[in-house]
Amino acid sequence: MILAPTLLNIFLGPVFLGGMASLLFGYQKHSSRKPGLLFHSILDKPQWNMSQYSTERFRSLLAELKKNSLSTVSLKQFSCPGDKPGEVLLTFDDGFENIYHNAILALEDYGFKASIFCVAGFVGKDSTWDVYRSSRQLTKSQISEISSLGHEIGSHTLTHANLPYLSSSNLEKELKESKQRLEDITGRAVTSISFPYGSCTRRVWDKVKETGYTQAALYRDTSFSDPDLYSVYGVYRFDRVNDVMERLSKKGFCASAARARMMSHFSKGSPVWKFREDYITVL
Repeated sequence: MILAPTLLNIFLGPVFLGGMASLLFGYQKHSSRKPGLLFHSILDKPQWNMSQYSTERFRSLLAELKKNSLSTVSLKQFSCPGDKPGEVLLTFDDGFENIYHNAILALEDYGFKASIFCVAGFVGKDSTWDVYRSSRQLTKSQISEISSLGHEIGSHTLTHANLPYLSSSNLEKELKESKQRLEDITGRAVTSISFPYGSCTRRVWDKVKETGYTQAALYRDTSFSDPDLYSVYGVYRFDRVNDVMERLSKKGFCASAARARMMSHFSKGSPVWKFREDYITVL
């Protein structure tokens, strides 16, 4: 019996690539620091891509946070002195246009804020780094409007590169140019970054700080610790509101958090599948 191509692409592909990449790139231990939340796409009708989340569930999650006297904040707000216990760090990777249409209005309705990490070299274009189909990115005017509403615009690099596998010169270009382009759009300092594929090493982090960033969101923890690295749990298509709230409770072993950590390693399959010419294999 031959499995349908859609099943191979949707399930077996990410599992195989994620497992192979875990062997190639290594496994890193998760820290015990209180986590935030990471989303990618918010869609009315999510497809098979596991990083897509429904608009209805997203609004239900915000309502549940409000019900529990919690509010969401950006990384810049969360890392400021005097954080309140009821604050939850909320981030979006990749800067997809659907965030503007389906998430920002919901956040504004509840008075919540977030960090949106944009791929500066793809503003207003379609993504090219996913194993799945491409998605449209936020435009300059949309990024500017989101920033003016008080949400943080951060960097997700220039081209969504797997940073540890870049030469020093290419790494510096990814960090500096993305920062400058986003600052030109928003008129505000860009001090936060989220690492594509969750990949960060000490070499990368040292260069990040040297370039002018002061904090980072990370959904796979590093082998080293730093108070300016903030852990976030990915939220996936199959997650119910209760699953997400369970991750935030952080009380002993959490099956929902374990699933999120497992899913985060699947992203390692994308740079394996789409290995770029500028990646170096000897670190």
